[in-house]
Amino acid sequence: MYSYGETIVPVRVRHRIHVEDFGYGYGYRKWTLASRRTHNVLPRLGKAGLPRRFKAGRVLHGMLTLLLVGILSVGSSGLVLLAAAFESHIVNVTAAISQIDPAVLTSPGDIGFDNPDGGTNLTAPLEVVMTDTDSDATHIFYTYGSGLDPLSVPEPVCGQADPNGGGGEIATEIISLALTGDTVIRAIACDGADSSAHHSFINTKIYDFTDLACVPQSVEFPANLAVLAAGPGNSSNGDIFASANVTINGDVRSNDDINANGGGANRTINGNALAGDTIETANFTISGTVATDTPATTLPDINIPFWQARAAEGGTVSGSIIIPGTAAPSIDFGPTEIEGNLEIGTNNVINVKGPIYVKQNLVISSNVTLNQDPAFGDQFTAIIVDGTIDISSNVAFNGTGSIGTFLLVSTSGPKVGDNAAIEANSNNSDLGDVVLFASAGDVHMNSNRNLLAIFATIGTSASNPAIDLDSNVTVNYRELPGTISCGPVFTPLDQVLINEFLPNPTGADNAAMPDGEFVELYNGSGSPVDVNGWVLYDNFVPVGSATNKTWTSSADFNAGGTASGTTVSANSVQMSAGEALGTFENFLDAGEGNKGDWQNLTWGETLGATSDICVEVATSNDGAAYSDYSAQDCTIPFSLTGISDSRFIKWRSMHSRSDISHSANLNELTISYNRFNYNELVITPDRTLGGDTVIPAGGLLVVYRDGDIDFELTNDADTVKLYDDHVWLGGTLVDSHAYDYGTAAPNDKSFARIPDGSVNWVDPDPTPGEPNDEFVDPSTVPSEAITFESEPVAEEELIEDEQSVAVQEESTVPAETVEETDTPAAAEEAPEITDESSTPEAMASEPPATTEEQPATTEESPATVEGSPAVTEEPVITEEPAAVPEPSSPPEADSASKESGL
Repeated sequence: MYSYGETIVPVRVRHRIHVEDFGYGYGYRKWTLASRRTHNVLPRLGKAGLPRRFKAGRVLHGMLTLLLVGILSVGSSGLVLLAAAFESHIVNVTAAISQIDPAVLTSPGDIGFDNPDGGTNLTAPLEVVMTDTDSDATHIFYTYGSGLDPLSVPEPVCGQADPNGGGGEIATEIISLALTGDTVIRAIACDGADSSAHHSFINTKIYDFTDLACVPQSVEFPANLAVLAAGPGNSSNGDIFASANVTINGDVRSNDDINANGGGANRTINGNALAGDTIETANFTISGTVATDTPATTLPDINIPFWQARAAEGGTVSGSIIIPGTAAPSIDFGPTEIEGNLEIGTNNVINVKGPIYVKQNLVISSNVTLNQDPAFGDQFTAIIVDGTIDISSNVAFNGTGSIGTFLLVSTSGPKVGDNAAIEANSNNSDLGDVVLFASAGDVHMNSNRNLLAIFATIGTSASNPAIDLDSNVTVNYRELPGTISCGPVFTPLDQVLINEFLPNPTGADNAAMPDGEFVELYNGSGSPVDVNGWVLYDNFVPVGSATNKTWTSSADFNAGGTASGTTVSANSVQMSAGEALGTFENFLDAGEGNKGDWQNLTWGETLGATSDICVEVATSNDGAAYSDYSAQDCTIPFSLTGISDSRFIKWRSMHSRSDISHSANLNELTISYNRFNYNELVITPDRTLGGDTVIPAGGLLVVYRDGDIDFELTNDADTVKLYDDHVWLGGTLVDSHAYDYGTAAPNDKSFARIPDGSVNWVDPDPTPGEPNDEFVDPSTVPSEAITFESEPVAEEELIEDEQSVAVQEESTVPAETVEETDTPAAAEEAPEITDESSTPEAMASEPPATTEEQPATTEESPATVEGSPAVTEEPVITEEPAAVPEPSSPPEADSASKESGL
């Protein structure tokens, strides 16, 4: 192939002719005249058409070798022509370069070996697969290391071995790494397995993960298992009940029975059905395998104590949190431990940022949305409740990524009657991305509800089984995460924190304190902290604006100044009579929250033959402590580009003359600069009530705008940031909080940590300088359980199967209608239950007590027909935690689970 100027003319040669360049650390290349496969790498050529980093000696070596090979490869008749061609155009010969293609690292895909972007804000786990489509490449070797600095990871070489990296034959295996945090990977493709192999360019990728507060923990849920009752296999308390029109898109497994609650065959399992005892197959349409007498299994191990401890790291609420009904999408929760109840009122949007541990009960009212923080990605978020969980209508859980999911756990034992450890109201809505997990109790899904998966243990009787699915319930299984995460990193709580702020007060935002916007600080450390000189910022990104100031005797500069041997008149400075030397000093203030990027200082002057005027400058950030003066400059303009950026600049003019009859007058001194407004609010004693800036341990301090015109919190969305100094002086970020109200926040609606110093952010009424406890109830008395009404038995189902009774939810009852059971009263009327009778074995063998008027019912017909004699309330089990031990690993299940391998 010859090059004439910009034209490349191919020469047809019978055989493939190339000269191998073995390296100089740059990679294997094949200089090709006519190739069966020539890669277009012309964009990789540098100046004069030469490959990047090629030295002249290497190019000449290649050209001479190419000439020699060409001479040996042609007949004698063509030798003269070929030699002549090379003699005439040797300096213009250009060869297309064919090299081994670099390895491709997916994700993010083939974006070029010279682009290090592997992705940002990634979530674990992330699988990176290394491949190469080049037929000459037979192996990939790689190195890797934690962090984001590629220079910290050595370059890979062909034939290398562990521990730092490895390699594999790409034709026979997939090379992959599972990443869980910030990682750099460097990969090289080779045409052999040892160090003598030719290689490609190195592909370096940097994978930047969202910072998480802990290493995600692995968890294993059986694939495609949508419903599991993992109680004792010898008790009907551990059954799964399915009413009419229940559809389960996934596998179903019970350590005891899978039963139909009612007649007919209108129940569908689109998957396998496995039971330790019986399956009422006549009432189900089952697409997969049907198996009975299967070994007992246990619930997946989700490491409940670990997540309870992680929740406490975000602060403990000494009591209950009761959030009233609101339409404000402004509540951030977690990680947090709540010693009482958590009651979420209607129409709230809760952004969950970490595990939540509720030591009593969780009540989620209607029209509530719970969102995973995006940092969770394709992982579980745990909400663990020691008491019951009651879910009302139109409640939705929204995960992140493609499979991010909430793990909603109740550690409570089973509940009698129509209650359950976890119960969801009747409603035509989808619970969304949530797995219901009753580790020691039961789950009751009222009618017309969709959800993802259910895992439970045991109920209280044959009529109150481990899992009770009322009519028209649909379980739509999809892939579940393989890890549980504790969420994004949050500011350590044992320091000064932003505790509350008010973005939209009544009246002017910068009104004189105690009105206007304020930011409240909380000292979570064990010692007093003086925050004098610390700086608050909003989310404004400073942009420089060109400006200038011309000195006059008025307020363009700070009036006054210091004169010695000079007089000041209007905008000019002149030598005083009889003086040979004089100075004038003044300063310019760029304004609070501003920084001057100083450019030039110019002036006009009237000089006699033996006179001169020179200028020098000094800078300051506080207007008190100035730098030393710069060297004097007598030329106009005086360049200030080497002067440190600052809020204040002080200038001094030096006037001199050797003959007092000559003039030395200065006028219209002008400073040009770029002004950067950082929207600062500097914390000073005059911005706090009482004039103090020391925050005692566990104490509060309120900082007011009090007339500041720069710092301003927008009403709908912004970020409040606290630094220990000006950012342009290297200040360190101490704490920040971003908010997005979704619309203009109402007047006097603050954003606050509840309680003080925790990670939970709610939007209460402002309480500057007072504890944030508006939604905190110091009482830890459990809230009463909610009973969702059940629908009457369908008459047509009784005709269809006289031996069974259908129990369905009343679809005509409004979704929000609930009936609160008076638990204390019920407990007083209930017959006393001994410890022995409250054990799982006793519950399995003895049916609940009933009145004499109650007709006996069989396990196949546990419910009563509308109009039948009333049934008294079932006995309340006393000492429930002790009476119902954690059944996730009963002796029978332990041995059986070993056999099953689950």
